[in-house]
Amino acid sequence: MTSSKISRNWVFLGNELRAELRHLQGLAAQTMFVVVASYLLYAGLVLLGHTDVSSQVVHVIFWLVMIFTIVNSTSSSFFRDASGRDLYYYSLLHPLVYFTGKLLSSLVTTLFHSLLLTLIFHQVFAYSYMISVHWFAVMFCGVAGMTTLFTLIASMASKTSQSQILAVVLGFPLAIPLLLFILKNLSSIDLVYAQGFNLSSLSSLLIFDGLILSLSLLLFPYIWGD
Repeated sequence: MTSSKISRNWVFLGNELRAELRHLQGLAAQTMFVVVASYLLYAGLVLLGHTDVSSQVVHVIFWLVMIFTIVNSTSSSFFRDASGRDLYYYSLLHPLVYFTGKLLSSLVTTLFHSLLLTLIFHQVFAYSYMISVHWFAVMFCGVAGMTTLFTLIASMASKTSQSQILAVVLGFPLAIPLLLFILKNLSSIDLVYAQGFNLSSLSSLLIFDGLILSLSLLLFPYIWGD
């Protein structure tokens, strides 16, 4: 790879990250969604008389909110450039560089919102393990895997007129296995929190993330090139 191509790749990656940070309206809307969704879900539980909510239910609520946030973030990464800039960049860059730029720019916002949601849930439900190393490790692996999966799906959905609806319809069934792995890792978090963090407890989630990333990098050139 020549120096000009390397420079072009780094410029593209930098532009994607800056574009994500400059897109303040979308970022503010996603942040508002996280806050409002958390409040409405908690208010609904209170109205139903379920003030003492189990940790498993809290985990499911957390990840449902995060999945909707990830869908929105990955979709906007492809859909905000309707003028054709994406196709121009794609013609200049290696497909994997293009995919990596989209993935990293989405990860910036999804990780930010996962941290924000963690702080909200920690304050509302007062689970001490939500500020533990294990929680943040599972959260990072889960968000990274989900963002990778929905970035690939968004690349397919962006070619249709009903792109965001298609991203949800395609994404949720495919996200269920990863969601189950995440919830399994969190099911014994009280015990892990008491005993201390152990990387081996994340082995299945890390393997699953690796499979998602490998398949995404393998399939993206064919999907986006059609």
